[in-house]
Amino acid sequence: MNLTVFEHDRQFVIEALRRGELDYLENVSEAAEASLFRHLLDRRVLERLAESYPSPREKQEVPVWFYLASQISLRLHGAPVTTPSPTSFAAAA
Repeated sequence: MNLTVFEHDRQFVIEALRRGELDYLENVSEAAEASLFRHLLDRRVLERLAESYPSPREKQEVPVWFYLASQISLRLHGAPVTTPSPTSFAAAA
C-alpha cells in the first residue's frame, strides 16, 4: 500500500518519529518546489521566459533559464526581491 499523509502538528510528528512509526519524512516545501520545477521544465516555461528576458551579456556562460530558476527558488524560500540596476549588469558583464 502507498499512503501519503501530511501532518501539520510538529509535536505529533516528532513523537511518531521517536516511536519509529514513520518510514519516510519529506519537507513539504521541498517537495512542492521540486514538483513546480518539474512542471516548469517539462512545459519549457523557463526556456520560453529566458527567450524574452533582457540580458546585456554578449557571452552567456550560465543559461538565462537557470538564472531565472534560481531567482524563483530564492523567492519560494523567502529571500528579499532585488532588482539589479543597469550599473550592476554592466559590472557583471
